[in-house]
Amino acid sequence: GQEASSRWGLKGVEDIGNGLRANFVYESGVDATAGTYSGFTRQSTLGFSQRDLGSVDSGRRLSPGSIAFVGIDPFNTNFGQASLDSSMGAANIRFSNMMAFTTDFLDDLKLMAGYSFDTGLKAVNSPVKPGAFGTSNKFRAISLAARYASGPVLVAGLFDTYYSPSGENASSVKQWNIAGVYDLKVISLHAAVGQNIDGRVSGANTLANVDTSGGDTNTRGAIFFQPGARTNQWMLGVTASFGVQGKFFGSIQQMRPSGNFTRGASANQTTASVGYSYQFSKRTDAYLYYSYMDAPD
Repeated sequence: GQEASSRWGLKGVEDIGNGLRANFVYESGVDATAGTYSGFTRQSTLGFSQRDLGSVDSGRRLSPGSIAFVGIDPFNTNFGQASLDSSMGAANIRFSNMMAFTTDFLDDLKLMAGYSFDTGLKAVNSPVKPGAFGTSNKFRAISLAARYASGPVLVAGLFDTYYSPSGENASSVKQWNIAGVYDLKVISLHAAVGQNIDGRVSGANTLANVDTSGGDTNTRGAIFFQPGARTNQWMLGVTASFGVQGKFFGSIQQMRPSGNFTRGASANQTTASVGYSYQFSKRTDAYLYYSYMDAPD
């Protein structure tokens, strides 16, 4: 379960006519060692698509930014702390109660946008307006993303905003990330850079011991609200093929806290990781990896 989570699910597509299709996906995470499952919390969506325009989906799924960043991380946002979301939490994060839109009329460029009325994410240090009811008192989010893929070039960018409940001391956390991959056939070069502003978007291991208790694979951590706080993050990576079946991958990434962090340490978090996989068949491989994180105390 390090390279990819075990899962099972159901999906279907219905052709309505004139290029319009209805679709659904229900996907569950599975713990094969214990025989338990997460319910349909990996993905639970109902949507429509039109071949010349794009698609709209509602429910729970990866954010638009997470989809735009597929292929950016040499570790494919898996392998525990080696994942890109150790430094860039929005590289792999799910939202509940979301309406998401994806264009399909631009050849090599996809534009994506999503709004979550209640993300289902955990929150730390957030102002809460007690006794109130309404959408504005939920943990909402907007995700905007773009992905360009043509020939050897892949470029992706995202800008996400996470809103605390409304009321006194209400705040929001902003995050932007841009990244790219250049494929040199045998070797691919990966790079990413970004910022968290007025708090932090946490991935599975993002400075977890500073302000949060981390998170599970369904929520991908928590949102830490702290006006004036800021983090800068970057990643450099490489993927190299050895024959048809072997692949080496590695990365170094860092998150650098700055500004008004009133809780916990503010030292840099640096993670260096290497891995190797061997593909026996389309569905079967073996892998080995090592990751070292120098995290704040």
